Amino acid sequence: MDSYAAYRLTDWDWISRYKDKMGADQFRDYVNSVYSELMKMKVGGVFSLDSEVREENKELFIKIVCMFIQEGNSDYDFSSDYKKVRRHEKATLVRKSRKVTEGEPGEKNLE
Repeated sequence: MDSYAAYRLTDWDWISRYKDKMGADQFRDYVNSVYSELMKMKVGGVFSLDSEVREENKELFIKIVCMFIQEGNSDYDFSSDYKKVRRHEKATLVRKSRKVTEGEPGEKNLE
């Protein structure tokens, strides 16, 4: 298969379909195992679906990774063909305080 993009997350109906198919406990265990593997990835790490995920699990694996990313793990993404998951350095917001040199707070120095 040239691309696994067709397996990406497009709706949330897949959860009930897989729970019905696998059973709720087995589904939860698989989700937890995927999350665990993702959290173990080091920054700069790449996970190859072709070498690490069985063919019959690829669609579910991709949907779970999509869910993981949407839950706030924006330091992960897929390659354009959805065959690899990558982890990047997590972006952090750095607040820089502004120093008012003259005048009242909120006034702009127009010089």
